[in-house]
This record gives sequence, structure tokens and C-alpha cells, in this order.
Amino acid sequence: MKPEEIFIGGMNCSQSVFYPFAKDFFNNSELAFKIMSPFGGGIAYTNRICGAVTGGIAAIGLYLGHTDSSQAEQKAKCVAATREFLKRFQEKQKSTDCTQLIKYNLSVEEEAKKANEEGVFKTICPELVKSSAQLVIEILEEYGVKDINLKTEV
Repeated sequence: MKPEEIFIGGMNCSQSVFYPFAKDFFNNSELAFKIMSPFGGGIAYTNRICGAVTGGIAAIGLYLGHTDSSQAEQKAKCVAATREFLKRFQEKQKSTDCTQLIKYNLSVEEEAKKANEEGVFKTICPELVKSSAQLVIEILEEYGVKDINLKTEV
């Protein structure tokens, strides 16, 4: 299932980007959804960084993150890849901030309702989710990850 289809199916933006990358890392795929639950809607609907961005960052960490304090080179690689992801997302979308991207403040009940009425979650958000996942694949490949198991899904 494609990330944007996961989103349209009812999961949040962060979960929808992260899950396709994470599902093979977890014996229990529900864990991948649980981990990213609070990051949707600009981190718990607080108008911060877009959940499609946090999901992408988490996916990068899954593939490039370090697991030991002695892995300075791996840590630097992950940081560089994440910075590149943020730079490209910003260039393409003109922001990484949920409120700026969707033009509604989801922490304000009336604006959240209006965003829903205007179809933001069916138009803008699925495209952000798709774009983020595609960008993660590009970045991971550039940083030497060859075995990305979801190329047909994004």
C-alpha cells in the first residue's frame, strides 16, 4: 500500500510515511504505527513540523541511524541525510511547518473543521505524504542504501 493510500485510509501523515519503510523492521507492524502516532498534524496538532516530515526523518533514522556511541561516522551520515531531506522538502514545498503547508491552524478547532470541510486532508496532505516518501527514497539511495523494500509502493 502506498503512503498516500495509508493516509487516505485514516492513519496520520507521520504514520503514513514511516510505516512502509518500517514494516519490515518490526515483527509487530502495529508498533510502527504506534511510534509515530503523536507526530501527525504538526506534532499532536500543535502547528509544528509537518508529520510527513517527521515520518520521513524517522525513516531515515531507521536506515541510517547509529546504535552505539562509538558510531560517530554513522551518526554524522544520518545527520547529513536528515539535513538534506529537510533542505529538499523545504525547497519543494516552501515550508516544513504544518500550518504553513496546509494554510490552517489545526490547534484551533474552527480552523481544523474548516480544513476538513475544504478537503485539505484529501488533497494537500496526501501529496505531502507522497512527496516525503519519494524524497526519503532518493536520500537513502544517495547515502548508499540499496535494499529499500518499498520501491513499488511509493
